[in-house]
Amino acid sequence: MKIVINNTEASIFAGGRLLIPGTNVISDGSFDEKKGDMKDFVSNGDLTIQDSEKMTDADKKKAVDNITTQENLEALEKGVKGVDTSKAKKKLDDFDKQLKKQQA
Repeated sequence: MKIVINNTEASIFAGGRLLIPGTNVISDGSFDEKKGDMKDFVSNGDLTIQDSEKMTDADKKKAVDNITTQENLEALEKGVKGVDTSKAKKKLDDFDKQLKKQQA
């Protein structure tokens, strides 16, 4: 599993995938960061790519801090051992509540 953090404020299409800003969890093994366009995004800092099994505590914290969707949060919880997602869950829940208030 790859954890890909899009460090920009825009979605990026790379490696055959649409990567939203923040943390993206690629669990199907099809993501190859060695392909041409990927190298460019990584070298200029637009993308940070981690192997889920080799993540340090600091890497895990950064991935959680950059979560922007419930789907990616759940995938991160399933695929990365020892990750604390409680603050990210609260942030996403609070955002969801505010959005529902605005839509009412």
